[in-house]
Amino acid sequence: MLLVLLAVAVLLISPSFCSPEALFHQNSKRQAPPDQFTGKPSAPTLQWFPCYPDTFPQPECARLEVPYDYSKPVPGDIFKLAIVKFPADRTVPYKGIQFLSFFNPPFVESIASFPYPFTQGLLAGYDLISWDPRAVGHTEPGLKCFADDTAQAAYAEYLFSDQFTPYGGFNGTFPATDKNIKANIKSVTDTFKKLSDGCVTYSSNILPYMGTADNARDLHKIVSLLPAGQKIMTHYGPASAIGLTYAAMYPTGFDSMTFDGAINVEELYATGLNSPSAVQDGDKALQMFFDSCAAAGPNTCDPTTNFLFCPSYGCYFWRPTGKEVKARYEALKAKFYFKPLKITSALDLPALFQGLVARVSKALLEIESGSAFPLGEVEFFSDAFPHEVAAYDRILPCLDAKSVIRSTDGLVAHMKLMNKTSSQNGLAVAAQEAMCSTFPRNVNLKHRFTGDFTTKKHNAMVFISNTADPEESRANARAIASRFANARFITVNEFGMTSFFSGYSACKQNLLDNWRITGVLPPRNSVCNDVVAGPFNGGYA
Repeated sequence: MLLVLLAVAVLLISPSFCSPEALFHQNSKRQAPPDQFTGKPSAPTLQWFPCYPDTFPQPECARLEVPYDYSKPVPGDIFKLAIVKFPADRTVPYKGIQFLSFFNPPFVESIASFPYPFTQGLLAGYDLISWDPRAVGHTEPGLKCFADDTAQAAYAEYLFSDQFTPYGGFNGTFPATDKNIKANIKSVTDTFKKLSDGCVTYSSNILPYMGTADNARDLHKIVSLLPAGQKIMTHYGPASAIGLTYAAMYPTGFDSMTFDGAINVEELYATGLNSPSAVQDGDKALQMFFDSCAAAGPNTCDPTTNFLFCPSYGCYFWRPTGKEVKARYEALKAKFYFKPLKITSALDLPALFQGLVARVSKALLEIESGSAFPLGEVEFFSDAFPHEVAAYDRILPCLDAKSVIRSTDGLVAHMKLMNKTSSQNGLAVAAQEAMCSTFPRNVNLKHRFTGDFTTKKHNAMVFISNTADPEESRANARAIASRFANARFITVNEFGMTSFFSGYSACKQNLLDNWRITGVLPPRNSVCNDVVAGPFNGGYA
């Protein structure tokens, strides 16, 4: 994700406030795991080879050749899909194959580094398979938008420098005026245009074949090459676009399918999923952060103590009431919004990763006090989310959407509406619309999805949604679930981006386990209220 697009959900701190250790840590590069696919042979069938030797259980990998265009294959015009498979636990009865797509592509590295949640319990009897979709991750050829790595790094550094004002930053004026909103939109869209034009320059041969519908065709190809037996699929967050499209195109090509935090894929294909309905629960999640901080009480640790050695889960940014925490936050945001060093803010992370909110509250304290502690949280978040350009995430929605806003007046109205809907991440999502407004009109998918989601007979499907998901709203998930006549819907009364990143719900798990054991779908419109909400374990009513 291009973190600079978080706009209002970004806090800025002057580099002079950072310790030398923090600056060194922030600018150091993460070590990527050894490439498991380069140099390995590819084939039009699944030829498995050992990979990721340091992972347990050790998986197998394959490089599957698929044509750019399934309707008119051309020799040599192929993607080599990177696929990973974790074998089923041989100590339990074999059940079949589980396909997993987890949030934003690529999927292989994230699954290979953390397979545990998907290989235990009732899932232990399944082989676990995931893959990198077209043009991303270890799949070749990859999307190329810059002449070389140096040019890409320079672009990323510019986005995170004080020379660039993020979408909604209004060129240094706070709050906004009509004049500086338009100036900000022009500045940002001109910057994004450099990215989209670069993608066209260096990847014009593959862009028409990168759409979600073709990714669904690839999934069907993988399924067709595997042994007969039960096939179940699980899709989280944005990755649900592939699963929903697959379900519409191949309604009997799976035995069961689970969506956790589903997007409204119909809206994605129409206008790019950048509407207020996507983010309408964002401020609800943010309010949970404020209220839970107050309920948790103040953190009792010395703030200069390394977080890992602090047993307290209280809130470093504490005030007696949620209203006072919010006021403290808003004052901090207004003070530091236009300083040069950008870090991920407390607005986005609590809604994504529940266990990180105590760290976020400490980062806020560091910023407020004007000093980043050595080995502190400003340093932690700067390292955890380094300066990168996630071009694939930005380009794919522009390809999938049938129409986008092109005019400045249209973008102004859209920006205002999105920010009004969610001060948490409305502008972050609105920025994608600005990105697509600059995408060349003459670049189109060869095979855009033109089907529907209402007339298909399909196998078992279950949708799960939190009441306060900041990016995949419950309303959007319900809207797309209603298109599948026999689908079931589970609401978890909790906050977070999918139930994976929220508190544990025994109610939800029991509903899923019973379905997997008996084959009986959960009751329609099931509701789970058993999560002790509140990210600091302080409770949220």
